[in-house]
Amino acid sequence: MNGIGKSYRSGERQQVIFKDLTATFASGRISAILGKSGAGKSTLLNLIAGIDRPDAGSLRVGEVSVATLAEEDLCRFRRQRIGFVFQSFHLLPVLTVEENVMMVPELSGVSPAEARKRAVSCLADVGLTGMERRPPELLSGGERQRVSIARALASDPDLILADEPTGNLDGETGRAVMDLFTSLVRKRGKTVVVVTHSLDIASACDALFEVRDHGLFPLDHGVTSW
Repeated sequence: MNGIGKSYRSGERQQVIFKDLTATFASGRISAILGKSGAGKSTLLNLIAGIDRPDAGSLRVGEVSVATLAEEDLCRFRRQRIGFVFQSFHLLPVLTVEENVMMVPELSGVSPAEARKRAVSCLADVGLTGMERRPPELLSGGERQRVSIARALASDPDLILADEPTGNLDGETGRAVMDLFTSLVRKRGKTVVVVTHSLDIASACDALFEVRDHGLFPLDHGVTSW
């Protein structure tokens, strides 16, 4: 991210979120984004994913200039190259656990048979073998988040964006889910950017950044400097 600017109009006011933000998230590492509520952490993830467009600056994921992609190419890029893990899970209640995981690779052009194979494998990796045909509503919060982790991994993305992935879980469940998540992404060599309020989660990451003063700043001394 180089020289990123982003603002929104709120009534008659122009609310500046980022001004000349420059940062690099290293490939194959887990980077944590900290900051006060409303500072722009989720907006940062939306910019990386191309859900929001910057007003200024350039943004690259690997060799792809995300900010300049046409909308159709951007949708294809998100489906094939980025996995998402959300605080509120975002599982479709009308689909089974397996179908929720299959959905992303199928949208990326993978055959139904291959998508099912990937779903079964990824659900096994998160410890949910035997639950493939259940509806999400019958799962606990921790189990639902494991499904969303399996879904994020099913398309074998280069980058995973996680927005408060343990925010809806109790402390013990959240730690267990995050331990599983970090273990799986490290094993696969994925690049991860995770927004969190949890210092426990942040301390398990490779690099820490804080959103403040319309920018993003590295925390060189770990969570003790935040």
